[in-house]
Amino acid sequence: ASLGSSQSCVPLRRLGPSEAMSPRTELESLAKSEEQDVLTIVAALNLPFGIETETEMILPRPVKNDSLHPGLFPTPEGPNEMIWIGSPSDEVVEVQKQDKFAELLRKHHRAVPVWVTPDEKQLFEVGFSASSVWPILHSMIPFARFDPRWYESYVEINQRYATTILAEVERWKEVLDVEVEGDGLEDDEVEGGVELQSTQDPADPTAPSSHPRCSEGQKRQVFVWVHDYHLMLVPEMLKKEDPGLKVVFVLTTPFTPYEIWRVIPQAEKLLNGMVGADLVSFYTYSYLRHFRSSVGRMLRCKPGIGHIDMDGQKTSLQVFPRGMDQSRIEGGLKSEDAARYLQEYNNHYRGKQLVIAIGRLDYSQGLIQMLHAIKRYLDADAERGGGCRRSLYSSSSSAAVAKDSKVEVLQEAVFLVVVSPSHFGSEAEQAHLQEEVNRTIAEINSRHTTTIMGVPVVYVQRDLQVEELVALFARADLCLATPLVDGMNIHAKEFIAVKDPKLPEVTPGLLVLSEFAGAAQELSASYVVNPYDEVVFAETIAEALSQSPSERRDQLAPMRKRVLESDARQWATDVMNAIRKTPVSQETLTFNHADAVELPAECALPFRRGSPGKKLLFLDYDGTLREFVRIPSAAVPSEELKSILRAMKDREDLLVYIVSGRDRDFLSEHFDEYGFTLVAEHGFFVKHPNKEWGQFNPHTEVSWKEEVRPILQLFVRATPGCHLEEKRSALVWHYRNTDEEFGDFKARELVQNLEGSCANLPVEIAHGKKIVEVSSLQVKKGLIVQHFLNFHKENGEEIRPECVVVAGDDRTDESMFSMAWDNTITVKVGDWAETAARYHARSPQQFRAFLKTMLLDVSAAV
Repeated sequence: ASLGSSQSCVPLRRLGPSEAMSPRTELESLAKSEEQDVLTIVAALNLPFGIETETEMILPRPVKNDSLHPGLFPTPEGPNEMIWIGSPSDEVVEVQKQDKFAELLRKHHRAVPVWVTPDEKQLFEVGFSASSVWPILHSMIPFARFDPRWYESYVEINQRYATTILAEVERWKEVLDVEVEGDGLEDDEVEGGVELQSTQDPADPTAPSSHPRCSEGQKRQVFVWVHDYHLMLVPEMLKKEDPGLKVVFVLTTPFTPYEIWRVIPQAEKLLNGMVGADLVSFYTYSYLRHFRSSVGRMLRCKPGIGHIDMDGQKTSLQVFPRGMDQSRIEGGLKSEDAARYLQEYNNHYRGKQLVIAIGRLDYSQGLIQMLHAIKRYLDADAERGGGCRRSLYSSSSSAAVAKDSKVEVLQEAVFLVVVSPSHFGSEAEQAHLQEEVNRTIAEINSRHTTTIMGVPVVYVQRDLQVEELVALFARADLCLATPLVDGMNIHAKEFIAVKDPKLPEVTPGLLVLSEFAGAAQELSASYVVNPYDEVVFAETIAEALSQSPSERRDQLAPMRKRVLESDARQWATDVMNAIRKTPVSQETLTFNHADAVELPAECALPFRRGSPGKKLLFLDYDGTLREFVRIPSAAVPSEELKSILRAMKDREDLLVYIVSGRDRDFLSEHFDEYGFTLVAEHGFFVKHPNKEWGQFNPHTEVSWKEEVRPILQLFVRATPGCHLEEKRSALVWHYRNTDEEFGDFKARELVQNLEGSCANLPVEIAHGKKIVEVSSLQVKKGLIVQHFLNFHKENGEEIRPECVVVAGDDRTDESMFSMAWDNTITVKVGDWAETAARYHARSPQQFRAFLKTMLLDVSAAV
């Protein structure tokens, strides 16, 4: 496979049929739905089709990485329809030509224009939307400006959009001879939308009901997608005129905290406008939380975690993180232009490490902060002697991948900063920023330019074609996506998507991502930095550039899988499904505190060297012997723990069992040397000392996974920062890297969904520490403990141990506590919670201290 080959290029992969939703869950998909047929109206600032007034042609607008366009939505099947409403041109369209263009847009593009003059755009779009609302949404108060005329125009244009939408709905009602329930008439209204019934004669080729997909007597529902901050007042305007419409408002920017939002003089009116929708969609839970807080304080209501109830209107609040446009990136990768560009870049940057940063010329992008970090990195690099060590093939190509014959080479880094024009901020603000960027780059280059390597920072000011973009991403060793604030940052996801390890021309690369970008929750395995901390930022650049190709691939692989599965098309589908059926509000679960007491040091006395009899230790690993870390693979035994394990190994009277949820490879790698009995995946696999791994119960049933997996995958897409781990006997939904409050909320929601869906399946659902695990009823840690307590043999003889310790940290360990002998010392490690254990240790550190006391001689003082 290679770039530029439409036949051999490895496509960006979606979930295959066996990995996708089950038939039952597939009913949620718009394209496959057997529910009522749908008419969806998408209202956005601009139509995806533009009018060229000079040629009088209608052409598709250029598709950018954050564009909303028809390709993102499932192709309507059956009688489903989609209509687009928005402005078709930035130029003046003569009034006498507007009807002609409107007819062409409707007939050929299923689009309805909203005519906005350039003067109105200046007030409504450039003024209030871009200069008042946008800076506040991005928490940039100093750049916000307000003018009463701007808001007056904003209200007028929002009303124009609402009127156009309502007129389109009325047109469909008239054509299909449908009336809405509640007007004293006999037609039906269904949950989630206005129900329409077709009786139109299909002879008229321009009538909506005579479209080839329509059929006589076919019922329809109308949903309205209102897109972004330009149209915040539209949902309320629609609901006042037609309460039966189902409306979703989709916000693609951050939402700022209440203390900043209230700076807008019309903040309360804008909130009322958004709350008019049935569903408000955000990219991250922190944005949702800020919105909910503002609504509670300014509109004087008490919102729930996932909904707002106000004056009889219930508004659902949900999180749908947008992905990159997979078809756009895939098309770019397959193009011959991309292959040509990549060859040029490989030749031009041969022997160098290419660091790329792509953004807009506005203060939210953090250009100055990034340049200061680059300067600090180059200063430190010069002190080191220049260049960053990196393992490569002994090949002259910098895109070569290290496998066997590696050599150490020194490569200088070149920083390519590509900046496109911005629509935000005044001309004076942009000019000032441009001057500051130019001055900073000139300072860096004058200090670090060499006659051999050239300038270290290359600055390009223009939009990139997608073919150039994917080629640069394919060549880059590192991507800097470090805005001061950003709703998502699609470029970061595009960079990861391009890094296909199956394409030999693609250089393995890494991502440095701002913690203030919405994508940071999903891409937590990248290098996440605070762009204001230029010291750590510079150190992170150095660390990332020092990674070997294999380390880069390993770090990027799990993120790439998520990026490909949760692309922009999946995002649009998820939002569409949510419009149709908003989830029921979830109740908060409560947990009681336990009666466990603090673990006393005296409990260690019977286990000391010289005490009579055999002693058994059943020990969980994560959260018990070792603290949790952000990346699970990094939670390897510390030197302190290794010394404890070595001391245990030297004790013939101690029999140690590591009973973990980890897989076999991890346990073998880190514990084989100690001669312990290892139990992987909560009891599915067992490995005795000096033996091979074996299945504890060969008759364990796991066919239930096919029904449960789609439910967990649905929650993975809806919860930024979480991931799904599949084991032989269990499926585990991890949410340690999600927003704290939102992760807990979604976990409780998931548990309730699973309890209903899995009632007749042979599974157990456990809500543990930052996990929800569905496992086979035949696999429990407790069964392992019970087995080895009752059937422990040494040299063929059964041995009854003198004393036993069982320690764990979460719900998956409760079966060990409950199935152990009555006199067993059972220890719950971590936060206080409901438990069957007798004792409690506050942390792994405290439990390790207990183990150290246990390993002393019997005569030592407590």
